[in-house]
Amino acid sequence: MSTPTKATEKIMAFIEEYKSKVNQLNEKIAATSQEMDDMKMEARFIREKELPEASVKRVLEGETAHEAKLAKKLEKLEADILAKQEELLILNKALQQFKLQSAEGLKQFHQLFIDERKIATDKAYSKMMNAKRAYVETMKAESELLHQYQAIDVQMQEIELEAGLRKDIYNILPLNAAPIQGHLNRHNGVYLALPNEDVQKIIKKKRIDLGYLDKFKHSKSL
Repeated sequence: MSTPTKATEKIMAFIEEYKSKVNQLNEKIAATSQEMDDMKMEARFIREKELPEASVKRVLEGETAHEAKLAKKLEKLEADILAKQEELLILNKALQQFKLQSAEGLKQFHQLFIDERKIATDKAYSKMMNAKRAYVETMKAESELLHQYQAIDVQMQEIELEAGLRKDIYNILPLNAAPIQGHLNRHNGVYLALPNEDVQKIIKKKRIDLGYLDKFKHSKSL
């Protein structure tokens, strides 16, 4: 498996720094929003419950201090809420500005990334093709023994033919490999083909059943 190059390491470092900064700003925005919501809830409680009760108490008992205190507290809360709203606007603007600056800064890596990606892609597929060549060479080499057995079988049939024990000779090499994966059970679990559909699933990391290969991983017959 190929390892990341210095260029991709720089790009990943850029991305990590970007994500970290965005997360920090989002956390600040979330915290500020929560603080503002808490202030709004407190202000509403004062406005709708505590202040009316204090007003009634002022009328009935002549108590004015508590009402004045609540009114002052409400005034401060409303000012703080406005400040938090302004802070939220600034934070969101800063977040958007940072995203735009980061997208602009990312441009310095585009061509380098494209060039290195092509090199890495070509290398990866070259390795795959080399493995396929080795796979084909293995099939060719291992099938030689099968042809030897077939040749001996034909010679045995010839003797039986000459003795009048058979009328013809069967000279077709049997193929014990499933034509499709669904026929594995009919061919001792052997399925040599790798259709393009499976190739795409493997490369794209999509779900694919390759369990039929496991029994041959540590096969004693190898």
